[in-house]
Amino acid sequence: MESPLITIFSPTYNAESFLPYVFETLQKQDYKNFEWLVVDDCSTDNTIQILKALQDKATFPIRIIQNETNQMVTKNIEIGIHNANGKFLYLTGHDDGLTDNCLSTFVEDWNSLDIQTQDNICGLVYHCEDQDGNFIGTKYPFDFWISNDFEMRFKYHVKGEKSSFHKVEILKKIQYSYPEIDVYIPENLFWFELSYRYNFMYINKVLRVYFQHDSHQNISKSMGPGKKYMAGFSFFFSEIIRKYNTYLRKNYFKMWVILQFNYIRYSRYNLQSFSGIVKNAENKLVVALLIPFVIIFELIKFKRLI
Repeated sequence: MESPLITIFSPTYNAESFLPYVFETLQKQDYKNFEWLVVDDCSTDNTIQILKALQDKATFPIRIIQNETNQMVTKNIEIGIHNANGKFLYLTGHDDGLTDNCLSTFVEDWNSLDIQTQDNICGLVYHCEDQDGNFIGTKYPFDFWISNDFEMRFKYHVKGEKSSFHKVEILKKIQYSYPEIDVYIPENLFWFELSYRYNFMYINKVLRVYFQHDSHQNISKSMGPGKKYMAGFSFFFSEIIRKYNTYLRKNYFKMWVILQFNYIRYSRYNLQSFSGIVKNAENKLVVALLIPFVIIFELIKFKRLI
């Protein structure tokens, strides 16, 4: 059997309400050479039963991997990458849909590139819209623009959820170990590592429906001292600074300072002492100088001491 060109990958957890919607958007694709790979993270509802029922009526392969223990999204992405059969991986949430021409648009755009360009990029990155057709975030500064996430986010300040097709062979080369310090560490650590090594092509087209619903939890709105996930976020900022310290300081100095600022904030949210924060910092003097500004910021914005 011919291997699929594209693996559409969805990590799932208690997704019984959303899977029929996701499935219907896959059934409508006008490009058919793809598989749907699902890694289920120990769902306690009818997610698995629904997926198995969808397997029976699907016009494309559906593969299901069931975790024995809850792994959270970052580990699930690693599992998905190393089990993908396609040449490209397209990551979606368990409640995200695809526009009808999503896959055919990608294939057409990819085939329009010359071989040298194809060889020199990791994949193509597009935009998302919500279920009401509203554009999410901001557009890229150029069409068919070759760049990386550092420049895209930190220089041009492009915002919002994006939609990406990446070469599986390259994704499998990225080895990133996450300590078991929290149930959630932001998966952007993996994508920044990928972006540090490779360029992408950014295209101003919408291909993914990023579904908004009442049960979405916005972690940023629940941040604060002792709150859930703060250890993971503290690690996230400290790792970005540690791994890309010189690169960020040289190329994106303002963001380099902001990252130190957020390292302090989230480390305090994780109930670390200021002395411990300075001791563990990559740039101890900078962090020590920023601490009074962090305290003032918290008092003004949140009316609390951290």
